[in-house]
Amino acid sequence: MRSALRSTNGSIILLLGAGASLEAGVPHTAKMIQEINELLNTESGDWKSYKPIYDHLKKLYGKVELSDGSVEYRDLNIEDLVSNLDELVLLLDGTHNLSPFFKDFTELFKNLYGFRDIKNFRDRIEDKLKEWIMPNIMKLDYYRSLLEFAAENPGAGLRVFTLNYDKCIEMAFDEHKDIKNVYLERGFGINERQGCVWSTKNFDDYNEQLKHLFLYKMHGSIDWARNDKKELTKSNRASVEELIFGTRQKVKAHDPYLYYVYQFRTFTLNANLIIVCGYGFGDEHINGILHQSLQNNPNQKILICRYPESDNEKPEELAALSDEDREVYMREIADQYIIPKKLKLENSNQIILHFGPAGDFFSQMLKMSEVERLFPEDEIEKQFFSTTVADDVEANVEPNVETENLNNPTSIGTEIEEAF
Repeated sequence: MRSALRSTNGSIILLLGAGASLEAGVPHTAKMIQEINELLNTESGDWKSYKPIYDHLKKLYGKVELSDGSVEYRDLNIEDLVSNLDELVLLLDGTHNLSPFFKDFTELFKNLYGFRDIKNFRDRIEDKLKEWIMPNIMKLDYYRSLLEFAAENPGAGLRVFTLNYDKCIEMAFDEHKDIKNVYLERGFGINERQGCVWSTKNFDDYNEQLKHLFLYKMHGSIDWARNDKKELTKSNRASVEELIFGTRQKVKAHDPYLYYVYQFRTFTLNANLIIVCGYGFGDEHINGILHQSLQNNPNQKILICRYPESDNEKPEELAALSDEDREVYMREIADQYIIPKKLKLENSNQIILHFGPAGDFFSQMLKMSEVERLFPEDEIEKQFFSTTVADDVEANVEPNVETENLNNPTSIGTEIEEAF
């Protein structure tokens, strides 16, 4: 299995979620909605007039029935808020396909709040989204480990699927230009410029002589736009027009979104290792694809970076445990949280957990020498190294360790010590 990680293009793939961008300065959605609440509740602010609209939407879409029978109206996820406001604006101006069926509803909203205030509320949130997704200062040093992993990865390229709209990876390439032997491919060609048209050919017909980081932005990007022909283009202007919002609509019925979903399914089925960082398993469609892949291939593994959710999960606390106790604790987390509720697997044998922030995870785990440790040695590898060491011992010469890149250096060192 270890040699398979090195010999197969696409044997390792990455899935990134919002948690992967937190250290860069891109706030989590919970932080975004917290800031929205602060703006709405500021007495002297100009957002105050939008608070009744938001409270009404919370009663419509944030209603939760508690176990004791009481009802609670919770804050909306920022994506759900934008999605619902989009739908409401379309209904109010009569351009929604279902407008004729919601006349009473739309008239109520118009009379209560006015169309202009509702649209302005939506536009103000859009402006805030641009600020959040593209902050003025971004800390991207920890992404260097990801770019180095792409350069080290076997085959023509590393496939990275992201659910984020930000440009952390793109900007990391600009900041770390000294990493010469890897190129970014987002579908616009490796020499992107304003107005470049996206094409599947750039992912499929790439230069095999070059190393690539293939980036699939499954929910859109802050720098995407459409030209007059409705083709997807690269834009130098921040825009939210091509972002997919809302937990109930995570796929659009056209490219690049359908292509990316198909590619994600294809590469998960073919991968030996799926690395997940910053994703909270809140997208049922993504979870279903991961479930199918892991069920179909019992030898496949999924390495998950889980941000600490309690003091017990902090790296320093886990380090204080024995290897056995730490393994038991991580297995319990996987069995209680990930297996039954998210991936719906029969057991947790395929899951490896890493507790800590994305920066630590990138620097510690995104190395071929580390990911190879997650898999057993191939029988062919065992035979090769045992034969090589035995021959060297019999000939009274130093063991041949020049081939250590074919295997884990630590494991090789252990085998040599045992041989002597």
